[in-house]
Amino acid sequence: MFKAATTTVLLSAGLLCSVAPARAGGIAESIQPQPDAPVQISGCTAGIQFVSNGWGTSFSRLNTGVDFKNTSAKVSVAVLFRLQLSNAFGDVLGNIFGQATGQFATGAVISGNRWSNTDTWPGLAVVQCSVSRVLFFDGSVWPEPQGQASPTPSPSP
Repeated sequence: MFKAATTTVLLSAGLLCSVAPARAGGIAESIQPQPDAPVQISGCTAGIQFVSNGWGTSFSRLNTGVDFKNTSAKVSVAVLFRLQLSNAFGDVLGNIFGQATGQFATGAVISGNRWSNTDTWPGLAVVQCSVSRVLFFDGSVWPEPQGQASPTPSPSP
């Protein structure tokens, strides 16, 4: 039986990134380091919830979440997060996006952003969270750097 170990990485920017071990039937979560992003992710969660409605219909739902801090000098009003889905071999299965909206002041810590998606991704093992875009109160936008283009799903063999 495969047993995952917790991996902790100390990044040069002083950030600590942990990859949670995959639980039996669970999903490992990780945070993509983005030291230049105006919003820093402090928590990334993912899990599968099995749902039965009592009338013979059942399905699974992917529940995800991101906690973050506005580290910019400006008030942000929307943050778009990319959640990259991969299998145990590191092959990208796809991307989903979650958006947090409000008025997030400089230094504000925001938690409780949760999203659910009923699509299924066979072989899903890892969800990696990153900041895709940030919209500021003044109308300016921080884009994901061009060198970090969104990956495309890997073809299934």
